[in-house]
Amino acid sequence: MTTSKSGKKYPARLYPEGKCPLQSGSMNHNCHLANLQMVEEVVGLDVWESIKTSSVGVILRLKELNYTWSAKAVHHLLTNQLVVNNIHEIWSAIEGQPIRFSLYEFGDITSLNCEPFNINDEVEIDHKPFWEELGVSPSHGPMLSELQSLFTKIRNWSFEKRRMIGLLCVLSIGVLGISPDSRIPLDQAKRVLDIEAFDRYPWGRVGFSSLVNSVKIVSYEGRNKYTLRGCVHALFIWVYESIPGIGHEYGNHIEGNQVPLLSWYGSRGRINWDEFYKKEKSLHLKVTFLFFIIVFF
Repeated sequence: MTTSKSGKKYPARLYPEGKCPLQSGSMNHNCHLANLQMVEEVVGLDVWESIKTSSVGVILRLKELNYTWSAKAVHHLLTNQLVVNNIHEIWSAIEGQPIRFSLYEFGDITSLNCEPFNINDEVEIDHKPFWEELGVSPSHGPMLSELQSLFTKIRNWSFEKRRMIGLLCVLSIGVLGISPDSRIPLDQAKRVLDIEAFDRYPWGRVGFSSLVNSVKIVSYEGRNKYTLRGCVHALFIWVYESIPGIGHEYGNHIEGNQVPLLSWYGSRGRINWDEFYKKEKSLHLKVTFLFFIIVFF
């Protein structure tokens, strides 16, 4: 157990402060929103606007913000993690205070459906003919690289088929955040053939699991970089939403948007954490938090 500067105790750090092997390392991720630009162009405006009103439309609206992603901000939190047994939560120490990222925060930030999976909600639909058009084995879900190879062919496809392609791309890029050569799970990919089945599925829970699992399996030993999956942008917005001083000092806030993920253009510059901590302590005696900060255990 570690004692905070407020005297409260909480679990030990994953590594001593400032001693994480990846302290000066770099982060990669697969949730590249710029990759959605080509998707928008090939599926057509009618399909793009349709997907924007779907259950994963927040990903497209985030892409259209052209906001600035900051890997350094997220890296700072991950290199200051606490040791927690809950595989569905990430805790970090911010200037002696613990802060949590869980399914609750992810759902609040993204507005994606994070309800529990319904084991009885099975999609009974024959996906094989469409998979044959895609050139994908019927026993597998498609890869983004396979979908991209079809981009020169699909412009004249029907609205329904172009929407299926678009939804599959959004799942790979924005929800699962997996590499172009990784397959979308078949049971999830088949849902694009039934828009109602697609929209009622808890894609937020899927995206959260992909993100947090990738954080949990990171090896910080003997390497200078690591790769995250999932919608990493939720982690960045978590920084702004939970530490208001950071948002005020470095962020570009968008007034009037009720979805936190769509409420920031991004950073005005690289965050200087040491300077920020000094300023916070001079103003408030400690770092202040807006929400997402709760009493540990």
